[in-house]
Amino acid sequence: MKNISKGLIIAFSLVPCWAFSQKTVSIDVKRDVHSISPYIYGTNESYDGATATRWGGNRSTSYNWENNASNSGNDYNFTSDNHYDYTGSSTPALPILNATKQADSKGQYNLVSLQAAGYVAADKNGAVTTDQIAPSDRWKAISFHKDIEKSPYTLEPDLEDDTVYIDELINYLSVKLGRAGDGGVSAYAIDNEPYLWSQTHARLHPQKTTPEELIEKTVELSNVIRTLAPGADIYGPMFFGYTDAYHWGDLEWTSEWNTIYNKSKNYPIKYSWFVDYYLDTLRKVQETTGQRSIDAIAFHWYPESYGEKTKKRIV
Repeated sequence: MKNISKGLIIAFSLVPCWAFSQKTVSIDVKRDVHSISPYIYGTNESYDGATATRWGGNRSTSYNWENNASNSGNDYNFTSDNHYDYTGSSTPALPILNATKQADSKGQYNLVSLQAAGYVAADKNGAVTTDQIAPSDRWKAISFHKDIEKSPYTLEPDLEDDTVYIDELINYLSVKLGRAGDGGVSAYAIDNEPYLWSQTHARLHPQKTTPEELIEKTVELSNVIRTLAPGADIYGPMFFGYTDAYHWGDLEWTSEWNTIYNKSKNYPIKYSWFVDYYLDTLRKVQETTGQRSIDAIAFHWYPESYGEKTKKRIV
Protein backbone atom coordinates (compact mmCIF):
# COMPACT_ATOMS: atom_id res chain seq x y z
CA MET A 1 0.00 0.00 0.00
CA LYS A 2 2.84 2.34 0.79
CA ASN A 3 4.38 1.93 -2.66
CA ILE A 4 1.03 2.29 -4.39
CA SER A 5 0.27 5.48 -2.46
CA LYS A 6 3.61 6.92 -3.37
CA GLY A 7 3.05 6.12 -7.00
CA LEU A 8 -0.30 7.88 -6.96
CA ILE A 9 1.23 10.99 -5.48
CA ILE A 10 3.87 11.14 -8.22
CA ALA A 11 1.32 10.69 -10.94
CA PHE A 12 -0.98 13.33 -9.49
CA SER A 13 1.85 15.83 -9.14
CA LEU A 14 2.40 15.79 -12.92
CA VAL A 15 -1.13 16.91 -13.73
CA PRO A 16 -0.84 20.56 -12.68
CA CYS A 17 2.43 20.95 -14.67
CA TRP A 18 0.75 19.75 -17.83
CA ALA A 19 -2.41 21.74 -17.20
CA PHE A 20 -0.61 25.05 -16.75
CA SER A 21 1.66 24.53 -19.78
CA GLN A 22 -0.96 23.65 -22.36
CA LYS A 23 -1.40 26.06 -25.24
CA THR A 24 -3.74 26.39 -28.18
CA VAL A 25 -2.08 25.81 -31.55
CA SER A 26 -3.72 26.96 -34.76
CA ILE A 27 -2.59 25.74 -38.18
CA ASP A 28 -3.49 27.61 -41.33
CA VAL A 29 -2.92 25.12 -44.14
CA LYS A 30 -3.44 27.80 -46.80
CA ARG A 31 -0.79 30.20 -45.55
CA ASP A 32 2.77 30.32 -46.96
CA VAL A 33 2.14 27.33 -49.19
CA HIS A 34 5.03 26.18 -51.37
CA SER A 35 6.03 23.10 -53.29
CA ILE A 36 7.61 20.20 -51.43
CA SER A 37 11.27 19.80 -52.34
CA PRO A 38 11.77 17.03 -54.91
CA TYR A 39 14.80 15.85 -52.94
CA ILE A 40 12.70 14.57 -50.02
CA TYR A 41 10.65 11.67 -51.30
CA GLY A 42 13.28 9.77 -53.27
CA THR A 43 13.50 6.07 -54.04
CA ASN A 44 15.92 3.71 -55.79
CA GLU A 45 13.32 3.00 -58.45
CA SER A 46 10.75 5.18 -60.16
CA TYR A 47 7.78 4.41 -57.92
CA ASP A 48 4.55 6.36 -58.31
CA GLY A 49 4.37 9.13 -55.74
CA ALA A 50 8.13 9.57 -55.46
CA THR A 51 9.58 12.94 -56.40
CA ALA A 52 13.15 11.72 -56.97
CA THR A 53 14.75 8.49 -58.09
CA ARG A 54 18.26 7.02 -58.34
CA TRP A 55 19.93 4.65 -60.77
CA GLY A 56 22.87 3.23 -58.85
CA GLY A 57 23.92 0.88 -56.06
CA ASN A 58 26.67 -1.71 -55.69
CA ARG A 59 26.26 -3.07 -59.20
CA SER A 60 26.62 0.33 -60.84
CA THR A 61 30.33 0.51 -59.95
CA SER A 62 31.11 -2.33 -62.36
CA TYR A 63 28.58 -1.37 -65.05
CA ASN A 64 29.85 -1.24 -68.63
CA TRP A 65 27.57 1.13 -70.53
CA GLU A 66 28.83 -0.05 -73.90
CA ASN A 67 27.52 -3.63 -73.61
CA ASN A 68 25.35 -3.43 -70.45
CA ALA A 69 27.46 -6.00 -68.59
CA SER A 70 28.07 -5.67 -64.86
CA ASN A 71 29.55 -7.63 -61.97
CA SER A 72 27.78 -8.46 -58.70
CA GLY A 73 30.89 -8.18 -56.55
CA ASN A 74 30.70 -9.93 -53.20
CA ASP A 75 26.92 -9.54 -53.19
CA TYR A 76 26.82 -12.70 -55.31
CA ASN A 77 30.02 -14.60 -56.14
CA PHE A 78 31.60 -11.80 -58.20
CA THR A 79 29.43 -12.75 -61.14
CA SER A 80 29.50 -10.85 -64.46
CA ASP A 81 26.18 -11.11 -66.27
CA ASN A 82 23.27 -9.30 -67.91
CA HIS A 83 21.66 -8.21 -64.63
CA TYR A 84 20.82 -4.75 -65.98
CA ASP A 85 19.47 -5.99 -69.29
CA TYR A 86 17.80 -9.38 -69.50
CA THR A 87 16.63 -8.66 -73.06
CA GLY A 88 20.13 -8.87 -74.51
CA SER A 89 19.66 -5.55 -76.29
CA SER A 90 22.61 -4.01 -78.09
CA THR A 91 21.49 -0.48 -77.16
CA PRO A 92 24.27 1.17 -75.14
CA ALA A 93 23.36 2.43 -71.65
CA LEU A 94 19.88 0.99 -72.01
CA PRO A 95 19.08 0.74 -68.27
CA ILE A 96 20.11 4.37 -67.71
CA LEU A 97 18.09 5.52 -70.71
CA ASN A 98 15.03 3.64 -69.46
CA ALA A 99 15.38 4.85 -65.87
CA THR A 100 15.80 8.47 -66.92
CA LYS A 101 12.88 8.38 -69.36
CA GLN A 102 10.64 6.80 -66.74
CA ALA A 103 11.60 9.40 -64.16
CA ASP A 104 11.02 12.22 -66.65
CA SER A 105 7.58 10.86 -67.57
CA LYS A 106 6.61 11.15 -63.89
CA GLY A 107 8.22 14.53 -63.35
CA GLN A 108 10.84 13.05 -61.07
CA TYR A 109 14.33 14.34 -60.34
CA ASN A 110 16.78 11.58 -61.22
CA LEU A 111 20.29 10.74 -60.05
CA VAL A 112 22.60 8.50 -62.11
CA SER A 113 25.80 6.90 -60.78
CA LEU A 114 28.93 7.12 -62.92
CA GLN A 115 31.80 4.65 -62.80
CA ALA A 116 35.06 5.76 -61.20
CA ALA A 117 36.69 2.74 -59.54
CA GLY A 118 38.94 1.98 -62.51
CA TYR A 119 37.43 -1.01 -64.29
CA VAL A 120 34.05 -2.32 -65.45
CA ALA A 121 32.87 -5.77 -66.48
CA ALA A 122 34.08 -6.81 -69.92
CA ASP A 123 31.61 -9.64 -70.42
CA LYS A 124 28.59 -11.53 -69.11
CA ASN A 125 30.38 -14.86 -68.73
CA GLY A 126 29.77 -15.66 -65.08
CA ALA A 127 31.98 -15.67 -61.99
CA VAL A 128 35.28 -13.81 -62.00
CA THR A 129 37.87 -15.91 -60.18
CA THR A 130 40.67 -14.72 -57.90
CA ASP A 131 43.22 -15.19 -60.70
CA GLN A 132 41.17 -12.85 -62.91
CA ILE A 133 41.44 -9.78 -60.69
CA ALA A 134 41.75 -6.57 -62.68
CA PRO A 135 43.61 -5.96 -64.85
CA SER A 136 42.63 -9.06 -66.81
CA ASP A 137 40.55 -9.86 -69.86
CA ARG A 138 37.44 -10.07 -67.62
CA TRP A 139 37.58 -6.31 -67.14
CA LYS A 140 37.87 -3.18 -69.20
CA ALA A 141 39.65 -0.09 -67.95
CA ILE A 142 37.70 3.13 -67.72
CA SER A 143 38.88 6.59 -68.68
CA PHE A 144 37.31 9.95 -67.95
CA HIS A 145 38.83 11.49 -71.08
CA LYS A 146 38.65 10.26 -74.64
CA ASP A 147 41.05 11.78 -77.15
CA ILE A 148 38.30 13.20 -79.34
CA GLU A 149 40.79 14.76 -81.77
CA LYS A 150 41.84 11.27 -82.78
CA SER A 151 38.50 9.56 -82.19
CA PRO A 152 35.38 11.74 -81.80
CA TYR A 153 32.52 10.81 -79.48
CA THR A 154 30.17 8.28 -81.01
CA LEU A 155 26.70 6.93 -80.32
CA GLU A 156 27.96 3.48 -81.24
CA PRO A 157 30.90 2.81 -78.91
CA ASP A 158 33.73 0.51 -79.96
CA LEU A 159 33.18 -2.85 -78.25
CA GLU A 160 36.55 -4.22 -79.34
CA ASP A 161 38.90 -1.71 -77.76
CA ASP A 162 40.24 -2.02 -74.21
CA THR A 163 38.75 1.15 -72.71
CA VAL A 164 35.31 2.35 -71.69
CA TYR A 165 35.05 6.15 -71.74
CA ILE A 166 32.92 7.86 -69.11
CA ASP A 167 32.96 11.22 -70.87
CA GLU A 168 31.61 9.48 -73.96
CA LEU A 169 28.80 8.05 -71.81
CA ILE A 170 27.86 11.51 -70.52
CA ASN A 171 27.89 12.89 -74.06
CA TYR A 172 25.80 9.92 -75.26
CA LEU A 173 23.17 10.51 -72.56
CA SER A 174 23.03 14.23 -73.32
CA VAL A 175 22.48 13.56 -77.02
CA LYS A 176 19.93 10.80 -76.47
CA LEU A 177 17.97 12.41 -73.62
CA GLY A 178 18.67 16.13 -73.62
CA ARG A 179 20.06 18.18 -70.79
CA ALA A 180 19.04 18.45 -67.16
CA GLY A 181 15.61 20.00 -66.88
CA ASP A 182 14.77 19.08 -70.47
CA GLY A 183 14.41 15.30 -70.32
CA GLY A 184 18.03 14.61 -69.45
CA VAL A 185 19.77 13.33 -66.34
CA SER A 186 19.12 15.68 -63.41
CA ALA A 187 22.23 14.75 -61.43
CA TYR A 188 25.28 12.50 -61.45
CA ALA A 189 26.88 10.67 -58.52
CA ILE A 190 30.61 10.04 -58.22
CA ASP A 191 30.20 6.26 -58.30
CA ASN A 192 28.92 4.40 -55.20
CA GLU A 193 30.43 3.96 -51.72
CA PRO A 194 34.10 4.31 -52.77
CA TYR A 195 35.54 3.31 -49.40
CA LEU A 196 34.02 -0.15 -49.87
CA TRP A 197 35.38 -0.75 -53.38
CA SER A 198 38.11 -3.06 -52.03
CA GLN A 199 35.46 -5.13 -50.24
CA THR A 200 32.36 -5.04 -52.41
CA HIS A 201 34.40 -5.12 -55.62
CA ALA A 202 37.59 -6.83 -54.45
CA ARG A 203 38.28 -8.29 -57.92
CA LEU A 204 37.81 -4.95 -59.63
CA HIS A 205 39.54 -2.67 -57.11
CA PRO A 206 41.46 -4.92 -54.67
CA GLN A 207 43.49 -2.15 -53.04
CA LYS A 208 41.96 0.11 -50.38
CA THR A 209 40.68 3.43 -51.66
CA THR A 210 42.85 6.26 -50.37
CA PRO A 211 41.67 9.80 -49.61
CA GLU A 212 43.97 11.04 -52.38
CA GLU A 213 42.40 8.70 -54.94
CA LEU A 214 38.89 9.71 -53.91
CA ILE A 215 39.54 13.43 -54.19
CA GLU A 216 41.50 13.20 -57.44
CA LYS A 217 38.74 11.20 -59.10
CA THR A 218 36.04 13.49 -57.68
CA VAL A 219 37.68 16.59 -59.12
CA GLU A 220 38.53 15.00 -62.47
CA LEU A 221 35.10 13.45 -63.08
CA SER A 222 33.36 16.59 -61.85
CA ASN A 223 35.19 18.66 -64.47
CA VAL A 224 33.98 16.29 -67.17
CA ILE A 225 30.37 16.50 -65.97
CA ARG A 226 30.45 20.31 -65.79
CA THR A 227 31.71 20.45 -69.38
CA LEU A 228 29.45 17.87 -71.00
CA ALA A 229 26.31 18.12 -68.87
CA PRO A 230 25.99 21.74 -67.73
CA GLY A 231 23.04 22.15 -65.40
CA ALA A 232 23.30 18.66 -63.92
CA ASP A 233 23.95 18.48 -60.18
CA ILE A 234 26.91 16.48 -58.86
CA TYR A 235 26.78 14.27 -55.75
CA GLY A 236 29.76 12.96 -53.81
CA PRO A 237 31.41 11.12 -52.29
CA MET A 238 28.54 8.68 -51.65
CA PHE A 239 29.63 7.72 -48.11
CA PHE A 240 28.47 4.24 -47.09
CA GLY A 241 27.72 5.42 -43.56
CA TYR A 242 29.11 6.91 -40.38
CA THR A 243 32.56 5.35 -40.25
CA ASP A 244 33.92 6.52 -43.60
CA ALA A 245 32.49 10.00 -43.08
CA TYR A 246 34.11 10.14 -39.62
CA HIS A 247 37.53 8.49 -40.00
CA TRP A 248 37.51 6.98 -43.51
CA GLY A 249 36.82 3.57 -42.02
CA ASP A 250 40.18 3.47 -40.24
CA LEU A 251 39.32 1.77 -36.96
CA GLU A 252 42.97 1.49 -35.91
CA TRP A 253 43.90 5.02 -36.98
CA THR A 254 46.92 3.80 -38.95
CA SER A 255 46.12 4.74 -42.54
CA GLU A 256 46.50 7.83 -44.71
CA TRP A 257 43.62 9.45 -42.89
CA ASN A 258 45.47 9.19 -39.57
CA THR A 259 48.40 11.04 -41.13
CA ILE A 260 46.10 13.77 -42.47
CA TYR A 261 44.34 14.03 -39.11
CA ASN A 262 47.59 14.43 -37.16
CA LYS A 263 48.99 17.00 -39.57
CA SER A 264 45.80 19.04 -39.40
CA LYS A 265 46.35 19.68 -35.70
CA ASN A 266 48.82 22.38 -36.73
CA TYR A 267 46.58 23.84 -39.43
CA PRO A 268 44.28 26.83 -38.96
CA ILE A 269 41.43 24.35 -39.40
CA LYS A 270 41.57 21.01 -37.60
CA TYR A 271 39.95 18.12 -39.43
CA SER A 272 38.04 16.30 -36.72
CA TRP A 273 36.15 14.26 -39.33
CA PHE A 274 37.22 12.92 -42.70
CA VAL A 275 34.30 14.76 -44.28
CA ASP A 276 35.82 18.02 -42.94
CA TYR A 277 39.00 17.28 -44.86
CA TYR A 278 37.11 16.20 -47.98
CA LEU A 279 35.00 19.35 -48.17
CA ASP A 280 37.83 21.72 -47.24
CA THR A 281 40.06 20.20 -49.91
CA LEU A 282 37.35 20.66 -52.53
CA ARG A 283 36.93 24.26 -51.33
CA LYS A 284 40.63 24.87 -51.99
CA VAL A 285 40.27 23.37 -55.46
CA GLN A 286 37.37 25.72 -56.14
CA GLU A 287 39.40 28.73 -55.02
CA THR A 288 42.12 27.74 -57.48
CA THR A 289 39.98 26.75 -60.46
CA GLY A 290 36.86 28.81 -59.90
CA GLN A 291 34.74 25.69 -60.32
CA ARG A 292 32.77 23.86 -57.67
CA SER A 293 33.33 20.10 -57.66
CA ILE A 294 30.12 18.86 -56.02
CA ASP A 295 26.70 20.35 -55.33
CA ALA A 296 25.54 17.91 -52.66
CA ILE A 297 27.27 15.64 -50.19
CA ALA A 298 25.72 12.19 -50.03
CA PHE A 299 25.56 9.79 -47.07
CA HIS A 300 24.08 6.31 -47.15
CA TRP A 301 22.65 5.14 -43.87
CA TYR A 302 21.59 1.62 -42.94
CA PRO A 303 19.66 1.71 -39.64
CA GLU A 304 19.72 -2.08 -39.34
CA SER A 305 23.53 -2.11 -39.01
CA TYR A 306 25.16 -3.68 -35.95
CA GLY A 307 28.54 -3.03 -34.36
CA GLU A 308 31.13 -5.77 -34.90
CA LYS A 309 32.23 -6.09 -31.28
CA THR A 310 29.17 -5.20 -29.25
CA LYS A 311 26.58 -6.54 -31.71
CA LYS A 312 24.46 -3.61 -30.58
CA ARG A 313 22.36 -1.77 -33.07
CA ILE A 314 24.02 1.38 -34.37
CA VAL A 315 21.50 4.23 -34.32
